Amino acid sequence: MENLDLKKTSNYKFWKNKKVLVTGHTGFKGAWLVIWLNKMGAKVTGIGLKPKTNSNLYNLCKLNEICKSYIFDIRDKKKFLSHFKMIKPEIVFHLAAQSIVKKSYIDPFYTASTNILGTLNLLENIRLTNCTKVAIMVTTDKVYLNSNKKKKFKETDHLGGFDLYSGSKASSEIIIESYKKSFFDKKKIAISSARAGNVIGGGDWSEYRLIPDIIQSSFNKKNLLIRNPNSVRPWQHVLDTLAGYIVLAKFTWKNFKYSGAYNFAPITNKPISVKEVLRISSNFIKVNNIHFKKSNKFYETTYLNLNSLKTLKLLKFKTKWSMKKSIEKTIKWYFYQKNNPKKSLNLCLKNIEDYEKKID
Repeated sequence: MENLDLKKTSNYKFWKNKKVLVTGHTGFKGAWLVIWLNKMGAKVTGIGLKPKTNSNLYNLCKLNEICKSYIFDIRDKKKFLSHFKMIKPEIVFHLAAQSIVKKSYIDPFYTASTNILGTLNLLENIRLTNCTKVAIMVTTDKVYLNSNKKKKFKETDHLGGFDLYSGSKASSEIIIESYKKSFFDKKKIAISSARAGNVIGGGDWSEYRLIPDIIQSSFNKKNLLIRNPNSVRPWQHVLDTLAGYIVLAKFTWKNFKYSGAYNFAPITNKPISVKEVLRISSNFIKVNNIHFKKSNKFYETTYLNLNSLKTLKLLKFKTKWSMKKSIEKTIKWYFYQKNNPKKSLNLCLKNIEDYEKKID
């Protein structure tokens, strides 16, 4: 089976001079995606919010120097449409979102309006401009109606959410599918949703995330508080996730009829718990005193896993890096970056080059 990986011979030729818009380019995944697309020769424009802290890839890698960058809220319908008409993107990657479950309990209105209205505004822009051929709408693995059954969700399973974040993303999925059927299928505009979650990698300093918490605990010599040690998630490296998005965009550019919803997750029968991530991490970093404290303040799914056979079958794509290698790459990134902050961009590029090599 041919693997549609990111070899320079084919993918670099495809992406060269493509006009690409990345929403959420100031965020963790968005920044990595801008770096990769720029490396492949795409003409990248980003729209996102101003980063809240100095510890972020957008500033550290000076991404405003390698892509056109616009800082504003995509909920501003008039401004978003005006910029969209000016950019005229052929391909869109929509990553702008409020992506932290805990924050959805703190500010539910902001979470819902960003995730739903932001998506709606983008779809309207695509509908009104007729310049976009492919759009990858990034949602989450938490869009499924999950009652903690130990199953792998597939793309045809029911959508829903017991928390506001999941509900907002499931709502976005319904809107995406409605626009697809009502407007875009007729015009052969390939609109797809990409469902993945629990992405790890260097350059993530977000609150309430396991690997960043481990890094901060180690660097600052503070205790590590773990809420739900037995929670299971489909963990994967940011480059594995973005590689899937990139392959999906290229595939649906050439094969419009296959646009739709896709799960991106490791193909493995072994679920990975928070405890297992901690155990693997301890091989590469000193994890300080760990305190397990179950949180009852807000609901979080205990067991979440995805079936990614559709992605394997149609896209011929699967993740390259094991969990051990993903954690090792992530932790080494933080150690190197801490001592060489001005080389953050080069470090990201080196990780991408390592990923593009043959699977080891």
